[in-house]
Amino acid sequence: MYIKEISKPKLLIELEVIHSRLPGTHNHYAMIERDYINRLSGFKGEQSLDYYFSFLPEKDFLIFHSIRLKGATHYFQMDFLLLTQKYFLIVEVKNLSGNITFNEFNQMIQERDGELKKYDDPVLQVKHQAFQFKQWLDARKLPQIPVETIVVFTHPNVFLNVEQPSSPYIKNIVVSTKLLEHVKALNRKYSQKLIDSRQIKRISNLILKNHTELEQNLYEKYHINKLDLQTGVHCPECNRLPMIWMKGKWFCRHCNNISIDAHLKGISDYCFIHGGVATNKQLREFLHLPSENIMYKLLMKMNLPKTGNTKDRLYFLSEVR
Repeated sequence: MYIKEISKPKLLIELEVIHSRLPGTHNHYAMIERDYINRLSGFKGEQSLDYYFSFLPEKDFLIFHSIRLKGATHYFQMDFLLLTQKYFLIVEVKNLSGNITFNEFNQMIQERDGELKKYDDPVLQVKHQAFQFKQWLDARKLPQIPVETIVVFTHPNVFLNVEQPSSPYIKNIVVSTKLLEHVKALNRKYSQKLIDSRQIKRISNLILKNHTELEQNLYEKYHINKLDLQTGVHCPECNRLPMIWMKGKWFCRHCNNISIDAHLKGISDYCFIHGGVATNKQLREFLHLPSENIMYKLLMKMNLPKTGNTKDRLYFLSEVR
């Protein structure tokens, strides 16, 4: 069963908002688009493993997606962490296409469209995560359970090649269709329960309690002024800006799509850009609504927490996300 379900990381959502509202003429647009595409691709790879995890017995596996913990000196992040009473498994996900070669120098080389690109060795990467996780468990005097690791390649058009057939890479990398087979092998390897249900629940609760999501100031990183971002409501059909409010509905002048709730995504975007508190005026200017009364009615339907009197009322937007 999922203890921490698969969901878009906050950093990816913020990058998505910036990418969708930054004009293509901005000096750093190309860099933002590249980073957004890479992060989105990684998330889609992680998301695709949900199908395979659905075949695992719920009572035997506790599954965490994207867990980030503070080690002795640095934070470390695991794409997936699976807890059982017999062993723990850290899964590193790579959603890369093309020819992937692991060479004798601990390098991973991708060849795609005639270009070569070198990456850090994901096998060493996930093994270091296991080392840090063992230290994390030990620092809290938690039971020492075997921590296994695996690197899963999820893209359907990936071709894996190991230069040395006797290399340990053979046992440490799989394509997603082989993941369940790998888990079955671990179940055979570890046949005896080492912790009881109370202990595994305690470990699970501590992991959730200590999880800290990665945060970055993307505006500083990409040298963006918030005033550079376009306002308005995106069309859910063609993603163009801005839709216009007509007769109680949102209308797209580009594709003629009509929506009754496109403003929800707009308010969520406002929340990520400007923070989780806003006035009626701030929201209606951001959404390009023609009147205070229309904005008020939309906010009342959303039933958001609020404080203050009519003119100075503040709405808390965190629940829109």
